[in-house]
Amino acid sequence: SLLRGSKFAVTWVDNAWPTVDSCPTNNGGCHVDGRQCVCSTTVSLSQVFTDIAALPTSQVEVLRKLKIGSLAPNAGAYTEYTGAGIPAGVKIWLEAGQTTLTTRTIFEIAEPGAGHPRRTVYLLNQLSTVTIENE
Repeated sequence: SLLRGSKFAVTWVDNAWPTVDSCPTNNGGCHVDGRQCVCSTTVSLSQVFTDIAALPTSQVEVLRKLKIGSLAPNAGAYTEYTGAGIPAGVKIWLEAGQTTLTTRTIFEIAEPGAGHPRRTVYLLNQLSTVTIENE
């Protein structure tokens, strides 16, 4: 059996994750281990928002698309973008010297609460895609 590590939620394309019954063992990248399908994977990072002029219009849409957390931006290493088109409740932090969005851009979001923000979350402008090898 595999060692147990941290668990976190993921989104599967078409809700099609490999199970013991559907484990693609003929591709060389997966095998059944007890009651689970274990697959070799590769991970790639891409940028979620690419055009600062075409950002979503709502804080909710930003939260829906960004899933990778970040530390709060360091003063000096990041500068706040103050241009037009930023959704209410969202701050955008660009790496110092940058004028465009990158995978290192941090979105600061004050989640709405009753009269004041409940908490502030920091999210990277990244999408992490895991691909099952040889599939």
